Amino acid sequence: MVVRSEGALERVLGLDAELYERREQWFAREVLLQQKRVLKRLETSARSFFALIEPGSCFAGALFEIALASDRIYMKEGAKIALSQLNGGVLPMGNGLSRLESRFLAKPEQAKALASKLGTYDAQAADRRGARHSGVRRA
Repeated sequence: MVVRSEGALERVLGLDAELYERREQWFAREVLLQQKRVLKRLETSARSFFALIEPGSCFAGALFEIALASDRIYMKEGAKIALSQLNGGVLPMGNGLSRLESRFLAKPEQAKALASKLGTYDAQAADRRGARHSGVRRA
């Protein structure tokens, strides 16, 4: 299965910020719980998932979690990803770790640094941050 997205990173980050700020309210809590359930089902699926990050993709925050839950990520030159508060462990995997922590299992300090420094990354910046060694490939 190939996973793609299309849209504006800023809009996804805005929605993530709203959900994170209101995470104690019942509706936001239910949305976050549903996102967590969907991501866990994707991870335990018997199918292979490949995330294709292209220019114009909106893999940011919660949507980037879908890419992280995929078996492999391919990122084209000119594409961008973005991290939000939801990438720091709000939507944990079945093992209790965030997907960033699982991707950087050998370097937990790298996952903490990424989760604490929210922002947008292009393919080169992702490479510099160690993405290539965590299953992300530049296409």
